[in-house]
Amino acid sequence: MILKNFKLKSVGLFLINDYISVLTFDHFKRKYNTEFEIIFLNSIAHYQHNYWGKLSEKENKFFFNIIDQIIKILIKKENKFLIANGFSQYKNLKDDYIIYRQKDPKKFLKKLNISFKSINQNMTNETLINFVNIIKLNDAFNKLGKIYVDGKKFLNIEKNENKLNIFIKINFHKLIKNDKIKVKDNTIYLNKYLYPIRRTGSHSDEGIIITNLDSKINRIYNHDIHRLICEYFVIN
Repeated sequence: MILKNFKLKSVGLFLINDYISVLTFDHFKRKYNTEFEIIFLNSIAHYQHNYWGKLSEKENKFFFNIIDQIIKILIKKENKFLIANGFSQYKNLKDDYIIYRQKDPKKFLKKLNISFKSINQNMTNETLINFVNIIKLNDAFNKLGKIYVDGKKFLNIEKNENKLNIFIKINFHKLIKNDKIKVKDNTIYLNKYLYPIRRTGSHSDEGIIITNLDSKINRIYNHDIHRLICEYFVIN
């Protein structure tokens, strides 16, 4: 049914993945009679990022009808539940809003002659780089801070000297006119390491929480969700 409506559009494939995940989740929940469970679903976020405003009214209705079915499988009337999205999204009004996905951040850093211990690629355009000592961290911080594209600083950079890491986020949201950059003696073509994605939705720092744990709860910081879970659920 989902493939019939969306064919091979990724919005349908994400929906199928979530549906199968929920059916499997529910099967094992009932089989083992568990007291506490967590599941992460991603199809709504993918819809907002890539298809917001691009689908027909019929496709939108079908999509959210499937989401309703998924929630009905997950939530039974007698169960305690908590649904949270951490942060929400807002619709991009401009059609030319771009976000750059990293192809291979390791190769990019090596091309810059940056020596690192390991990397953790986080979201689409974010990476955490770990170092063995403060000298290598500062060398990387200086090199990365000097990258400008089309006259604009390319990266947001935060360094943590205590943890010996640097967090970087690509801070560029238009198509790159000239992808050739020079960092010290290195010439780099950014299109070898990045590719652009048009985004219909972007993250905001406000999220939504829906729960039957406490009728007074309508706003909570993300880091307090753990406390809430421990307070209302019996976790052995």
